[in-house]
Amino acid sequence: MKNFTYFLLSLLIFAACTPVGARNQSSPKGKSLPVETKNRFSDTTFIDINYSPPKEMTKSVQAMNDELKQAIDLYHDGKVNEACEIFARLLTNTNKQAKDYQILLYYSSECYIAKNMFEPAKKLLTDILSLDELFDDIKEKSLVRLGQVYCIENKKTEADRLFRQLRREYPKSKYIKLADCDAIKK
Repeated sequence: MKNFTYFLLSLLIFAACTPVGARNQSSPKGKSLPVETKNRFSDTTFIDINYSPPKEMTKSVQAMNDELKQAIDLYHDGKVNEACEIFARLLTNTNKQAKDYQILLYYSSECYIAKNMFEPAKKLLTDILSLDELFDDIKEKSLVRLGQVYCIENKKTEADRLFRQLRREYPKSKYIKLADCDAIKK
């Protein structure tokens, strides 16, 4: 009985190691596959999807930078709605690891603030401050701006916490003079 069990076990192992079966060894479109590919991948399927990215995604970095600069200029010239539309469009096409993405998030929060929509502005500013590898200038502006939003909402404790963080982390920041609820009233 013991020998019969070993025989069955050996037979199962041997059966598991045999190839799946003979298949057609040619690749799609009549191209010949290398020998090691033919043997190794004889039981896989090749799917040719002929994918090419949309034209919008291939927009040059310089063109995006020019558009971002134009939107920032529009924003500072008081054409907030026009600028905000550009920020929103650029935000969807920007790499989340790029500095431009952080700039776009910041200006998107500014758009909400300009429209007195403080909850989405606070969410965006909080999201910015929670980013890994946040650029210092964006962090400084976001700390001050979120603090100012809290000042507008009469949440002086939260605002002061952010202003203290700015002074602690960036003692030479040009934004320190704005890091005060009284500065908003002036």
